[in-house]
Amino acid sequence: MGTKLINQANSNKALENIGKTKNVESLKKALNNLIDELAPNDYDVDRLNNVIAKGKTLISLIRSNHYSVKSSNNFDQEAIEQDLMDAQDIVFRIESIKTISTEQLKAMNELYRSHTKLQKLIKDKI
Repeated sequence: MGTKLINQANSNKALENIGKTKNVESLKKALNNLIDELAPNDYDVDRLNNVIAKGKTLISLIRSNHYSVKSSNNFDQEAIEQDLMDAQDIVFRIESIKTISTEQLKAMNELYRSHTKLQKLIKDKI
């Protein structure tokens, strides 16, 4: 916690210095230092890659379900499309900011459960 407070104080000081500089190169350097400091640097790469792989598997499952029910009137295609967008959004966020939240994992698990059930229903109908 103390390290976070020190980093925050350094970030605040860097922001103050950015506003005072007139040299473009020093401005770029200050911005790059600030971005590097704020970027997540202590994350578990293996866990991150594992969650991203599971997210991509989820996206494939939802796409498969969407394709399978395209010509059917028995399934809510808009809900499936929304689920696909939600899953893609979650994976994109995880890939871009390199952090995984509990809410994202819960949402992915819920989507996975509902779409495995849907897939079973689809296979039973065929």
